[in-house]
Amino acid sequence: MKQFILLALLIISSHSMFAAEIGNITASDAKGMIDNAHINGLNLVLLDVRTPEEFTNGHIRGAINVNYYDDDFMTQVRSLEILAGTDVIIYCRSGRRSLAAAKKMQVLEVVPYNMLGGIKAWVKEGYSVVK
Repeated sequence: MKQFILLALLIISSHSMFAAEIGNITASDAKGMIDNAHINGLNLVLLDVRTPEEFTNGHIRGAINVNYYDDDFMTQVRSLEILAGTDVIIYCRSGRRSLAAAKKMQVLEVVPYNMLGGIKAWVKEGYSVVK
């Protein structure tokens, strides 16, 4: 029994050891990462986790839409086949769904960034959106 408990603790601790930390970034930070990705050679993915209707009302150029509320959210994210080590900027309307999505995505080998304030903060900074 002791061995079983020890093994379970080892598995749990090793899982959290490999989970990527979530970086909380501002809209300004995100804009800088996007603008400099090609210069710095970053692998960067923009993930909009709002509903398709919200997405069509305006999104960041180059963003991929995967609805956080879909039952198969993680299956859809995995199907994107994002390379290990890739920076993923995740955003929604205000930052709640994107934080929840970032937490779910910690099991992947990507580097998740939650954009604080979501698309509202992006627009407030005066950055453009695509409709």
